[in-house]
Amino acid sequence: MIDVVDLVLQAANGTPPPITGAGRRRENVGWGDGLMPFLVVGVPVLAFLLWYEWTRRRR
Repeated sequence: MIDVVDLVLQAANGTPPPITGAGRRRENVGWGDGLMPFLVVGVPVLAFLLWYEWTRRRR
């Protein structure tokens, strides 16, 4: 899933995909490894929980 995001970002930047076996570039390690899974998974989950709590209190 995260590799798909990497491929989309690389396609937007115009950089060719890496030829490493793992599919990750080594200079990529840092903020992106912790931030992208949070953005892909955490933000929709938080939005759903907020929406669920808000609709439950409205009833």
